[in-house]
Amino acid sequence: MNSAHPQPFPPAAAPRRSWLDRVGELWLAAVLVMFTAFVAAVFVIDRAGTQQVGVIADDPGAVYAEADAVSAAYTLSAADGVVSSGWMAVTADGYAEQSILDGTSGSATVRSTPDGTAVWGDAGWWGRRAPGRAAGAAGTWVQPDDGLSFPIDITTDLTPAALAELIRSIDEEGAVDPAVTTYQGIPVIASTYLDWTLIRTDTLPSEVLLLTGPIHSGMFRSAAAADTDLVVVPAVDGAGAEARPYGSLTGGESIAIQPARLDQSGADTVRSAASSTVAGESTAPPSADPDSAEAAPPADAVPPPPQADLPTGQPAFEVEVNASYCDTPTCTWSAAVTNTGTAAGSAVVEVSATPGMGPQRHDLGVIQPGQTASTPTLSMANQAPTPAPGQTTSVTVNYAAVVYSRELHGDDEDKYRRLADRLGTAYQYWLDSIMGMVDAAMKPAVLDTVERMLDEEVAPESALTSAEWASSADPGLGDYSPLPVQSRLAGYGDRFRGWSGIAGHQSNLFADDYALYQAGLDAALRALADPAEPTVSFLPRLDADGRITAVEIISDSGDPATSRCEIVTGDGGRDAGAAAADALSSMDTSASSAFADAVANGCPVSVTIEADPNPDLLTGDASPNALTDTAPLGEQLQDGLRDSGACTGTGPALDQVTVSNQVGRSTWSAGQLCGTATASVSTAQLDLLNGLLAGTDLLGQLKARGAVTVDEHDRITDVVWRDPDEECTSAMRQPVYAPAKSAVAPSNTATRNAGDQAQGAWVYLCGGSYTGGTPASSSIEPWDWPTSNPGRASQGQRSRCHLIANTLGGSGTDVANLVTCFQRANNDPYMKRAEQIVRRLSRNQDIFYLVKPQYDGNNGSLKGIRIVAIGNKGLDLDLCVRNSVLGGLVFNGPC
Repeated sequence: MNSAHPQPFPPAAAPRRSWLDRVGELWLAAVLVMFTAFVAAVFVIDRAGTQQVGVIADDPGAVYAEADAVSAAYTLSAADGVVSSGWMAVTADGYAEQSILDGTSGSATVRSTPDGTAVWGDAGWWGRRAPGRAAGAAGTWVQPDDGLSFPIDITTDLTPAALAELIRSIDEEGAVDPAVTTYQGIPVIASTYLDWTLIRTDTLPSEVLLLTGPIHSGMFRSAAAADTDLVVVPAVDGAGAEARPYGSLTGGESIAIQPARLDQSGADTVRSAASSTVAGESTAPPSADPDSAEAAPPADAVPPPPQADLPTGQPAFEVEVNASYCDTPTCTWSAAVTNTGTAAGSAVVEVSATPGMGPQRHDLGVIQPGQTASTPTLSMANQAPTPAPGQTTSVTVNYAAVVYSRELHGDDEDKYRRLADRLGTAYQYWLDSIMGMVDAAMKPAVLDTVERMLDEEVAPESALTSAEWASSADPGLGDYSPLPVQSRLAGYGDRFRGWSGIAGHQSNLFADDYALYQAGLDAALRALADPAEPTVSFLPRLDADGRITAVEIISDSGDPATSRCEIVTGDGGRDAGAAAADALSSMDTSASSAFADAVANGCPVSVTIEADPNPDLLTGDASPNALTDTAPLGEQLQDGLRDSGACTGTGPALDQVTVSNQVGRSTWSAGQLCGTATASVSTAQLDLLNGLLAGTDLLGQLKARGAVTVDEHDRITDVVWRDPDEECTSAMRQPVYAPAKSAVAPSNTATRNAGDQAQGAWVYLCGGSYTGGTPASSSIEPWDWPTSNPGRASQGQRSRCHLIANTLGGSGTDVANLVTCFQRANNDPYMKRAEQIVRRLSRNQDIFYLVKPQYDGNNGSLKGIRIVAIGNKGLDLDLCVRNSVLGGLVFNGPC
């Protein structure tokens, strides 16, 4: 964002001057402010069963202005490239509840009142924001530091009134983008103002479909995100000032919001939960069963502890070897260990003398800060050669003493000692210093990161520099720790190869390529999630300044024909077709000969284009990020690739091209782009379908319907689409349900219903309009339905959730289409939002729509509902709607 611009939106806070008044002050010398008059109409609308009155003619913000509360699905693009998603609800009087899913890092629930905030996060979520407190904060309610949980305070900046003003400001002052006429298959009006975009329907009353733009401290009063790309951190302990990068390609953080009105009942629920949690009247985790004992209120209400009060002290140790000149047959020495840290810590010292004495372990017990403990006196034979008469001989003895402390080094003593031995004494103290920066939850990640980097021949100094950078965080400046992601990567062991690329990026203090870097890591994690992929290599492609221009991923099966090669690149201000063509023609600048060799030997190539949101790089209507429907993107790709070697057969073997922009991810197979006779869906999509359907009754039903083709091994080889000239009939759109698994006893048979367990469903979507669906019947009690008091199950937030929604023609009376889920998972913005999107998109493309419940073991509770939607014009949706009290989404992976 150009910081010289006035900022578009203040939060709703009374009393205050209007936003337009302040814009006039800021722009008076340079801009003629034009006021556009519009005709307002009063219209009565029905939202969530309540009659509301709002101004709707040319005022898309009216429906929110006087609402009791608003809810919204959102995605947050952080400065480090990580994309978080979640749901939020904010009342008019400043109470809020919010879920945050940090990509592959962790998740949290945030509850806020006008007087305070409490967060319940897992170790990964805390480790990304406060690696020095992750273990102490995880799994309990904590009052977070300002700016830690989210870059803006939604209780002031996203209340119904504040949201309405933001929408009105963009709508009234923004310029209409003539290139954006449809979104998710429906006619829209798109307005852009000060780098923010508003997409709304062109009908009355107008519905806001998307609101997106950068987070700026002058725009949101509570914004904590940095405005600049580079912050110079003051020198610490005599070291020089360090240039630390804060900011992505856009120079900060951005957010995309899909708002909805929340009725009085929803507002009351949010207010009650937030009030009781912040006051300490409820200590139950967000996922607690409302009927369980852990949901009972505590005997005494004690507010959650502030983050600053959580213990952060760490022990630190210095060793002094006490040895002197020895001229006797037996020599003695000892080692004294002093705790120079801020917390007590156990100390086990391993001592040795070379030559003379092999390793010995001595447990010195717990040493308090400032205190010293010593080994017993150690003895060994004098190692000097026996002298001849009248002569003197000598020998140099190297004494070593390495301290292991569980509190400082983590629980794995063998791993720490192995790494300390590899680094040597010169680097051991640096490693110990880094270990003191993180708490118990993140210590294994530090050891794993450094060890894996050394395995890939990264220099010790570079490995430790990278680990030190990764072990700090300051969310208020857009600076997050990557240790949770690196911990996941390390968990794959030798299957992941790419630590040298991670070390190079984290050692480059002026890197500004976070978006591509993180997108590449996400691609590697998606590949690693498939156990059929033996090894996955992460290979950044660098320019002369060491910045990442693309990331190459090799999923190596040992056979190039069955391996997977992927290039993740930006658009660089070009249209999608040009960006894809350039990526495929740039093998001579490949990051490694391994990637080039794999491609040359026939490894099928997938190209992923991360659309750059920076307005300064856009080329108007051609920008991939500006295109809100798949049709023009597909046309760009076809035009750019039609004559390329990938399509003519003289270049790389193309598998698919994916474009990721503000709307989502869209994928086209090589057959769709090149007009060849290859499969109409990509190899990656076929692998996903085969992984979900292999050996299931549902696959047999799809074969019988002629929905898929299979090979001799019963693996899906393609999806069968209707002929474009063929009418989309109701018979074609008839859902298919896998037979329910009978007589399954739930894990908690005392309070849950045993019976038939739904296994999955499928439907072919076309035409955009669906009939025949029915609401869930109250007479049906699905598997795992509460039996202790089934009549009040809905009061415990339980629902009978459709696999195929009734709005898509799904049955509410067939137990094979119903699962017991928490209400939030079935409501906006999760399950229903996904169903609304595919229903809209099915007006202009046919969709293969597969839904599978995923259970925690054979008889465990429902973990989530996996939705896979593949369109014949680019739709590529793979998400899990998590089954929890608050719901949540997991993209491109299992629940």
